[in-house]
Amino acid sequence: SKGVCYLQAWFIFGVITYAILGIYLITLVQKRRYRAREERLDRLVEKRTEELNLAKEAAEQSAHAKSEFLSTMSHELRTPMNAVIGLTHLLLTEELSDSQRTKLESLQFSAEHLLNVLNDILDFNKIESGKLELESRKFNLRCLLRNIHTGLQPKASQHEIELNYEVDERIPDLIVSDSTRLSQVLVNLLSNALKLPTRAASPPS
Repeated sequence: SKGVCYLQAWFIFGVITYAILGIYLITLVQKRRYRAREERLDRLVEKRTEELNLAKEAAEQSAHAKSEFLSTMSHELRTPMNAVIGLTHLLLTEELSDSQRTKLESLQFSAEHLLNVLNDILDFNKIESGKLELESRKFNLRCLLRNIHTGLQPKASQHEIELNYEVDERIPDLIVSDSTRLSQVLVNLLSNALKLPTRAASPPS
């Protein structure tokens, strides 16, 4: 009976030992799988990080190239435009006929308008960040409309279109708004309208 008990004890010990060994081996295999999976994830994250860094560098280089281009264009375009404005101002100080003065004032307005547009386009950082703010200052609305009308009149004549405008008498001469943005909107609308074939047109009000 002692021998049988001895054998049973060894049998139970062997079963427990093999069970522990099996659990250890299973755990070891799972750890290796988890470790292999973590290594694959690490390599994937490293690859994606490298791709993002490359994309970021490419974007920064592109932004730098755009900035340099705009800086160069700023000098190349603003310099002659300022010269045109300055010469027009000098010509306006001389004795001129009414027709000559009207045409020079229109030229001065158009040059200043174009310079303002260039300033907005060339201010790349402000446009990209969405921080382009509207100005609020007094200006003469009728004078603005007269300059726009005079500047677009030659184009209207080419298309045999009579371009006129009317302003309600209740609207004061001086208003507070963004004259640059307003002139941009009106010039764009009227320029596009003059490109279209027109049978009849009514004066804008």
